[in-house]
Amino acid sequence: MFTMTRLVNLQAEALDMEALEFLVRKAITDTENRGKLQRTMAQLIDCISSSSLSSNPMVWSCFADFYLGIGDGTTELEYRQKQQRALLAETSPDWKQNVPKFETLAEASIILVDCLVREGDSKSMFAAKTQLNSIVKQAESLYSENEWYAKLQAKQAELQ
Repeated sequence: MFTMTRLVNLQAEALDMEALEFLVRKAITDTENRGKLQRTMAQLIDCISSSSLSSNPMVWSCFADFYLGIGDGTTELEYRQKQQRALLAETSPDWKQNVPKFETLAEASIILVDCLVREGDSKSMFAAKTQLNSIVKQAESLYSENEWYAKLQAKQAELQ
């Protein structure tokens, strides 16, 4: 983790996502060094979050996975929302002409909605419905035959 933090501080142009995902898994599953690894991972997350590398939606997803893995649903939700914003910024309006980008956005939307539903309060439920309705409405004329569109609709029906 020290090396990755150093690269971020040196303003590296990209992160090795496989290495970051490995570090997240290790910080979650290593029972022997769990506390130290989790503190170090949280510091690395802070370092990356304040760098130019934070525009990558996969970085936010990885961070959300870390917080999910350690049982911090509130922080997981925060990072899922950042992932969604980064996806929309990165792909907007490109996802409307690019099937893989739409599918990535749809999958992230479903995960975000599930996270909002776990929060359980009325504000989160409203946000989940609004989020889903927006994506479904925009994708309807473009991707109505796509399996991810069907998954979005199923999730939408589940929330009704």
